[in-house]
Amino acid sequence: MHFRKSLHLSATLIVVMLLITACGSSGNSSPTEPTAPPTASADELSVGDVIALADTTWPTVTSMRVTTKSSSASTEIDDAAFTGTVEDWTSNGNRHIIEFENGIATNEQIYADGVIYVRGVFVSAAIAPGLDVNTWVNVEEGAYDADSSVGVQLQYLIRPQNNAYGEISQDLLSRPVQDGGETVVGDRTCHLYTFGDEEGTGDEIRYEISVDSDGLPCQVVQSAGDYQVITTYLFDLDVNIAAPLEGTPAAATPEGATPEG
Repeated sequence: MHFRKSLHLSATLIVVMLLITACGSSGNSSPTEPTAPPTASADELSVGDVIALADTTWPTVTSMRVTTKSSSASTEIDDAAFTGTVEDWTSNGNRHIIEFENGIATNEQIYADGVIYVRGVFVSAAIAPGLDVNTWVNVEEGAYDADSSVGVQLQYLIRPQNNAYGEISQDLLSRPVQDGGETVVGDRTCHLYTFGDEEGTGDEIRYEISVDSDGLPCQVVQSAGDYQVITTYLFDLDVNIAAPLEGTPAAATPEGATPEG
């Protein structure tokens, strides 16, 4: 489960890997009855309490950058060769996502002023077969099945961003957190809270949430077994998301098409 509900394909795969790692870390493949997650009591701080302040701050945010990196928990992440995504969002609804595999950009998507632009391996495999990975393709909204792999990825790209955390289940919001004290993320002074895997077995996903004084996220770390996902947030950067300047946008459908002209 991603802390912010994510439909992005690579993020979904990260979550699946986390769950596989968590389920397999004990070496017991036998199915067990699910255990109800703990719920914060009246005198305990919950996940919902920690992030509630962000609802007041969010309307003033002009941009957000979310960098997600996945790796083995026992391996230091190489910032020059990481696997994950960098996602920029601006308050006018534009979004820019770049996916990386070992530091190499494999896919790129832009939603600018109501227009979708995509390029990369995903395009040549699922949208316009045979097209090179550097050519931008324009996909019209609604020209795809929302439940298909193409649709899921593009719906994530164009979704409204109503808060910094996205949609979070009530079960997650009600979980009690442990106070981890002050921490520094980049150049931001934040406060750390943890929850999950309360018994320390490694069979559940453990969360570390760092938030600033406004309730906005600094970093979310999810780990299970020897696998971890680190998501870092920055706000109010000078970001301009615009239509591609290089290449020739092409009309295409998820069934595949060739560039116009």
